[in-house]
Amino acid sequence: MSVEIVRFFAGENRLFRCVTGTIWDIEEASGKTGIGALYLRLASHQYFAKDVMTIVRLALVEGGMDPVEAERLVQERAAMGLLKMQELALDILMAIMEGIEEDDTPAEGDPERPYDVGAILHSFVQAGIAPESVRSMSYADFVGIMRATGRKDVDAPSEEDFEAMVKDYERRHGK
Repeated sequence: MSVEIVRFFAGENRLFRCVTGTIWDIEEASGKTGIGALYLRLASHQYFAKDVMTIVRLALVEGGMDPVEAERLVQERAAMGLLKMQELALDILMAIMEGIEEDDTPAEGDPERPYDVGAILHSFVQAGIAPESVRSMSYADFVGIMRATGRKDVDAPSEEDFEAMVKDYERRHGK
C-alpha cells in the first residue's frame, strides 16, 4: 500500500507519502492505537497533539524530507497552532483510509466547475460526519448540510453526481 498527497505546508507544496511501514510507525508512536481509531479521533477532534505531529512528520519523511528538517518544521508549525496541521493529518489519514484511485473517465456536467469528492467528504469529516454516514444520507439532507456549513470553496454536486458519488463509494468499499 502506498498513498501520496501534495499539500501546502510550511511555505510550499510538499509531498506527504505513507506506505504500510509508515502506518505501522504511526500506530506504534500513538501508543499502539490502530489507524482507524486515529482517523476517528482526528475526524471528531478528540486527538492528541502528538498524534497530529507524528502523522505529519512521518508522512513528510516518507515523502523524502530529511527527518531532522521534518521534525523542525512540524515543531515550528505546531507552535503556531494545531488546527491547520490537524486538517493536514486528517487529509493524510483520509488518503490512507479511502485510498487514491486514478480515474481517467471524464467528469459529467460542467467541466469548468467539477465537484471534488475529496473536498466534499473532507467538509463533512470536519463537521464530525464520517464518509460512511454521508453514504446513507438522502440528497436533500446532503445539500442541506452542505449549505449549513457555509463552505464557499466546495459546491454541492447535482443529484445525479451525488448518486454517482455514493455508488462509487459503495463499489470501492463493497457495500
